[in-house]
Amino acid sequence: MRVLLAGFLLVLLVGCGPAAQPTPTPAPSPAAPTRTSAPTPTATKVPTPALTAVAICNTGGIGAYVRNDPKGTGIVAWSDGTVLEIIGPDQTVDGEVWRNVRDERGNSGWTKKDYLCETSPLRTPAGTQLTPAPTRPISLPTPP
Repeated sequence: MRVLLAGFLLVLLVGCGPAAQPTPTPAPSPAAPTRTSAPTPTATKVPTPALTAVAICNTGGIGAYVRNDPKGTGIVAWSDGTVLEIIGPDQTVDGEVWRNVRDERGNSGWTKKDYLCETSPLRTPAGTQLTPAPTRPISLPTPP
C-alpha cells in the first residue's frame, strides 16, 4: 500500500506542477481618433463679364470708321485710342467680323473687329461718362 500511496502522491505532484499563473488580460487601447475629411470644394462658375468697351487700334495710325452697317458708308472716322461702347452682338459679313458700337458723340454703327482692342469703359465710379481728351474725328480717304 505504501507503494500505491507513493505512486498516488507522485501523480498528484507531477500533474499539479507549479501553481498556475493567471494570464494577463490586455487593457483596452484608447479608440483611435476618427479622421474626418474636409468637405470637397465645389467649383462655382463665375460669369465672365461681357466686354462693354473697345478702342480703335491696329490701323497703322490712320484710324477707323464707325459705319452705318457692316461694309457700309462711314459715319465718322476715329483715331487710334478712341474708346467705343459695344451696344449689340457682332455680325459676320463675307467672313469678316463687325462689332456693333456707339462712339462718344452718340453715333451708333459698325466697326471691323480687326481694328478694335479690348479696353475699359470710360466711366467714373459714380457712372458718369468721361470725355476722352486725345481723340477727335479724323478725315480718312474714301474707302474703295
